[in-house]
Amino acid sequence: MRAAVIAVVFLTSILSLNARQQTGTPDAKQPAATESSPPATDRNVEAKPALRVLLTHRKTWLASGGFTANGEIKNSHALDFTKDFHKGCPKPVMTDKRETADYAVTIDEIGLIDALTTTDKPTFQVAVYSRSVGMLYSGGTRFLKNAVKDACNAIGAK
Repeated sequence: MRAAVIAVVFLTSILSLNARQQTGTPDAKQPAATESSPPATDRNVEAKPALRVLLTHRKTWLASGGFTANGEIKNSHALDFTKDFHKGCPKPVMTDKRETADYAVTIDEIGLIDALTTTDKPTFQVAVYSRSVGMLYSGGTRFLKNAVKDACNAIGAK
C-alpha cells in the first residue's frame, strides 16, 4: 500500500512537470525575472579599449628615442606596410602618434637581392615594442605576411 502511494505521488509530480514544460508555465521553485536585474546584452559588458599600434621603420624608431622621444624626428615617408599590417592584423587601431601608442611595430625590408640569392637570410625584419614592457619580439622572415602574423601574435591581437 505504501509503495502504491509513493508511485502515485511520483507519477503526479512527473505529469505536472511535463504539463508545465509544455505550457511554458514557470516552475514555482525558480524565481521569476524581476525588473531590477537588466537583461544580459552586449551593452552591459564593458568594452575593452582598442590596442593602438605605431608602425614605423627600425632606424626611425631608434633615432627618435622610442616611446620616450628625444627629438622631433618624424617618419619622413609613409610606411609601405600599413595596408598589409591592417589586413593581417585587423583588431588594433593604427596610429601615427607615439604618445598614444601602446605598441610600436618596426618592419624593415632588408635587401631583397640578398634574400633571393641566399636561402638563409630573411627578407623582412620585425620587432615589437610595448610601452610597459619594452621589446616583446624580434625576428625575421622571408614573407611580409609572416612578419605581420608574428607581430600580431606578439601583441596578442589575433
